Amino acid sequence: MDDLSKCYLLLGLKTGASPDEIKQAYRDLVKVWHPDRFGHDERLRLIAQEKLKEINGAYELLQANAFESNIAPDQTAPAEPEATTDETESACTCTCACVT
Repeated sequence: MDDLSKCYLLLGLKTGASPDEIKQAYRDLVKVWHPDRFGHDERLRLIAQEKLKEINGAYELLQANAFESNIAPDQTAPAEPEATTDETESACTCTCACVT
């Protein structure tokens, strides 16, 4: 199982979930696992901190992947050279109003 699949699984999503689904799942899990909810029990608070680190890491990885997939293809690739015309071909020798 690759890293992205693990991230989807950690957030309780199917592979290929939309960015909105990812965001909603992340927010739901943060509400459930936020360490402040376990202030009364130090052991549970520490477990929640670790769980929240995992959730944050998964969310960041999925966000980065979504961002990369939305980027346009490499724009630094050389463009096709512009067609150049030979001066002898473009210079009209007739007396009409040629537009080249």
